[in-house]
Amino acid sequence: MSTETSDPKAEFLETFRNLLVHPFYDKYDDNTWDEDAWWEAVETFKVKSKELGFDEPLDILAESTITSFERARDLAKTGTPQCLRRHWKSPILGEKIDVLSLLEKTHHIHGNKFEGKEHIVVLDFWATWCGPCLKVAPLLSDLADKYPGRVAVIGINNDGNPDENGRDVEKVRAFIEENNEKFRYMSYVDNTENHAKMTLLKRTEFKFIPCLILVLNGEIKFAGSGEFFWEYLDEVLKAEGVEE
Repeated sequence: MSTETSDPKAEFLETFRNLLVHPFYDKYDDNTWDEDAWWEAVETFKVKSKELGFDEPLDILAESTITSFERARDLAKTGTPQCLRRHWKSPILGEKIDVLSLLEKTHHIHGNKFEGKEHIVVLDFWATWCGPCLKVAPLLSDLADKYPGRVAVIGINNDGNPDENGRDVEKVRAFIEENNEKFRYMSYVDNTENHAKMTLLKRTEFKFIPCLILVLNGEIKFAGSGEFFWEYLDEVLKAEGVEE
């Protein structure tokens, strides 16, 4: 299943993760950290960035508060963020949520509209520039295809902060249409006040996207990384008799 994207920024960020995040994921203590390997990876990243058309990679990374490669190194050496560790739990687990009400203030752009019939709901907060989001989308599409009418998969796009003209809904719609094999589930775009982000996503305290939120009968059962989401989903599917 292909996860390639024609978006240069998404490819740039994926390159950053592949060269300066994943290789150092578990090497943050003094016994395993390799300073020389880090700076060799930085030089490789600079070369790759130029090949992608980004002569000043820090201009892009600064959007994520990475203003220098020393800053990126310091972040890497802090270790895996708590919210990405297996036993981390979002503080909103167990809360009740009205998904229909949440979506009322967003823009529907693709697929059927959610009508609240499914007992199991998966919310996918994502952005067009996010490589991991594009990787998980086909898997979520397969999930929606496998359990129509029983599991509702709903994407909520939140591409950064809206500009003075408001969030470009048509741009996101065009992106989904161009990548329609990946996005075969209901899709919405957050409004210019970031309603869904502020009322739900931010409260999960999960600091990354994609952020997947699993809801059963209006109760939040999981919120966080796609890496651990599937385990919780399997438990819910079995408990509801959807899957043996």
